[in-house]
Amino acid sequence: MPSVQFSAAPDPHTDWHTRPVCRSVFCDGVFAFNLSAQGESHIQQHVPCQDHSRVELVHTADGLFAVAAAADGVGSCRLSHYGSCIAVNVAVTYLAVFFQQHPHPGETGCPAEVLPEAFALSQQAVERYAQDHQLLAYSFFSTLTVAVYHNGTLWYGHIGDDGIVALSRDGAWRLLTTRHKGDEASSVRPLQSGSEAWEFGCAQDISAFALLTDGLLDRVVGDAYTDCMVYAPFFTALLPSGRADAGEVEALFARWTAALTGEEGRQGITDDLTVAVAGDTAALCRTAVQPFEESQWNERIERRSRVIHEKLYGQPVQDAPTESPVGEAPSGCDDDPIAQLEAITARHQQAVRAQQQSPPSPRSPHHERRPSTAKRRARRQ
Repeated sequence: MPSVQFSAAPDPHTDWHTRPVCRSVFCDGVFAFNLSAQGESHIQQHVPCQDHSRVELVHTADGLFAVAAAADGVGSCRLSHYGSCIAVNVAVTYLAVFFQQHPHPGETGCPAEVLPEAFALSQQAVERYAQDHQLLAYSFFSTLTVAVYHNGTLWYGHIGDDGIVALSRDGAWRLLTTRHKGDEASSVRPLQSGSEAWEFGCAQDISAFALLTDGLLDRVVGDAYTDCMVYAPFFTALLPSGRADAGEVEALFARWTAALTGEEGRQGITDDLTVAVAGDTAALCRTAVQPFEESQWNERIERRSRVIHEKLYGQPVQDAPTESPVGEAPSGCDDDPIAQLEAITARHQQAVRAQQQSPPSPRSPHHERRPSTAKRRARRQ
């Protein structure tokens, strides 16, 4: 295990926890981009951005490695924005140093073996920081998701309700990870859950991938009620063309940064948001993205709304008059970040309205009190 000496914690005398964290890099056809920004709800409540992310392109004897990581601080933990920042920086720095020092990091088993070490070091670093400052380790809890990409192979480690969505060479976008929720409503399993809870995996024939924290992930990837269907147009719009150069990559990610941190993005996604993207332009040239069935997405969202409504109120949703399609991006704007965000927001609002279409049943007062009780339990975790 290589020795890693560096400062993982942010400078408390700067505004790092309120300004966006973003970076784009491009080398030899491999690109990477990350953005973490404070959500509108946290801006209004003067709560620090609890998300953090980072990407690096690492030059090795076996070629370029893209390393990406993202973490989301647990909302009820007062200093979780420090925890997420430390966890991400330790994981990425350790992996970058390891790959640079290892003679053949491209060997199949190498990244798979080192990812658990990166997670363990991240957890230890957070705990050490809390101990050094005589603070409770619980105050620093966060999720952690890390990905390593090289020559079409994606290795990953994950804990929490964030996620990794990958584009395979067959042109399909798929969710690779599992959302690790806690036992109570709105709770999540953090990095500090321990090694038995951490999830590791490997995917082959990958052209590109994206890491997202839950604020954005839950808007563009369905849950179990929708078979975890991926809203592919959003992810495809994140990618440069297969013949992109450094200037095109930088311009594309600058547009996304402006869209996600601008007024439209903050209103559409009020939670802190993080997205980290990486891939290979040569692989993208050989990948034809599969057509996306917007009608199938809308049908699954409607089915989800009906199931949840019936579970909450004990009766089915009353059919409402047919409206014009809501949430479909206007024709010809697949690569327009603003249009994609507007479509995501509209679909979310449609799902909320569907749950409110019928009056509550006589059982509903009892059911309405339960969420608040669950939230109190989640805050005590």
